[in-house]
Amino acid sequence: MSHMYDAIVIGSGAAGVHVALPLVEAGLRVLMLDGGVPAPPILRKPPGGGFAEFRKRSYEQIRWFVGEDLSLLCSNMELSGMVGGNRGFVSRHTKELLPLSVEREDILQTLAEGGLASAWGGACTYFDDATLRMLGLPPQEMRRAYEEVTRVVGVSGPQTFPSVQPPPRPNHHARALLAAAAHRAKRLALLHATIRQPHTAALTETLGARCACTYNDLEYYSDADQSLYRAYFTLEMLRQHACFTYRPSVRVERIEERDGAAHAHGHLFSDGRATTAIHEQGRTAIIAAGAVGTGRILLTSLRLHETPIPLVSMPHVFTACLHPRTLGHAGDDRRSSLCQVLATIPRGTDHSGICAQLYSYRSFLLCRLLPLLPFPIPESLQILRLLTPSLLVAGIRFESASANGTLALGKDGALSVHIPESTKSNARCRKALRNMKRVLRVIGLMPFRTKYMPEGSAYHYSGTVPITTDGAAFLSADDNGRVRQFHRTYVADASLFPMLPAEPHTLTIMANARRIGQKLSVRLRNTSCTPPP
Repeated sequence: MSHMYDAIVIGSGAAGVHVALPLVEAGLRVLMLDGGVPAPPILRKPPGGGFAEFRKRSYEQIRWFVGEDLSLLCSNMELSGMVGGNRGFVSRHTKELLPLSVEREDILQTLAEGGLASAWGGACTYFDDATLRMLGLPPQEMRRAYEEVTRVVGVSGPQTFPSVQPPPRPNHHARALLAAAAHRAKRLALLHATIRQPHTAALTETLGARCACTYNDLEYYSDADQSLYRAYFTLEMLRQHACFTYRPSVRVERIEERDGAAHAHGHLFSDGRATTAIHEQGRTAIIAAGAVGTGRILLTSLRLHETPIPLVSMPHVFTACLHPRTLGHAGDDRRSSLCQVLATIPRGTDHSGICAQLYSYRSFLLCRLLPLLPFPIPESLQILRLLTPSLLVAGIRFESASANGTLALGKDGALSVHIPESTKSNARCRKALRNMKRVLRVIGLMPFRTKYMPEGSAYHYSGTVPITTDGAAFLSADDNGRVRQFHRTYVADASLFPMLPAEPHTLTIMANARRIGQKLSVRLRNTSCTPPP
């Protein structure tokens, strides 16, 4: 322990970097403690050419598409996000350092530099005032935060919000689907469905050193042009400031408040093993370790063993869809891998809110589609090769209006997560899914078999430290992120959200973190610094 910082930020993901940025911009001394597991160098290496050319000519393509460790290929068949292959670093060392006990749930934790945002697909939503209030967030403050974080991150899409760049060029699937939606608007209105091109955290115009999208169809395999936003881009920006200190290879275990300061305790780690104990102090501590990680730290800090707290987990399924209108057409060679179309249906009296993100399938691994086709594997592979240009995958997510699981800390230090009800057994989700498939058919798609994914495998969690107005929750925070059981400890991530909308919410996490950071920067600048002991 060297000296007193103004703020200690725990975590470098979407929330961590954006809560730190306004503090650093205000000239405050910020220490970021982070797992800091780095991305493999190949992620920042320019692939050279587009997907089709690279697939035909590159002798290194297996390193790009599968990763260095081929043994992970089969084990990653169930993964719903881009966390396999060269994104496998996102979950590295978590099994050893962040022990977790589950039954059938698939819970992802991270110690990666840039957090889970290192595997983010970039889809964004600007929530309306009603949704923001359900999340416990003040709409007026969030509007300003949305605009400011949009300028930092770089968001493209429909010109319905300030500072948004022009939308990316839709591929042949998106053009046909959006045209069909416009033509069948009355039928969609009867189903209360909205079809639109999404906002995406990817550039269509240059932003600083970051390049506009090159339509090489390799966004999930390379960060070289920095078009698709990653949290470590902002981390690199922070590291240019003299008042910012970044310390990786740290597992923070607990926060203690005493002597007018917040003290962070933990261990350094190397090769998945904890080594030297560390202790840092600051005028305030801001936890941005994700809903599961933040819950772990606070339960340990309060010595709450075998005490379940709420966990909100987003249910989701995958549905492979055939787009008959595009049969026989290879489509655009220059295209984007990112979400092309967003289909949403709001919550009803008998069904959950639901959102389908539609992706063309050219640049993904065909083996991931095998469980979705009703044929034996050899025949499925042959069919897939023929149908790939006309295939889309619908990543379908359901609203979680309240906590649907629990998180508890065992006496041995391991977390246990329990999500009792499966998506398949939830009548409101099943009804919402039937409605969404009806919508997909209206716009010209033919849904195949739906794959129900393990509970927790959408990797979107919240609600462990929910924002409440009355403080009734056992572990809760006010709308400025301050944890009610502490005086100097704040939370800046999705732990604060008492529910999760079906639409993409990562942009809202970043905007809310910035809002909290701005308020803290004002408070810290207006109060005198407590000297170190």
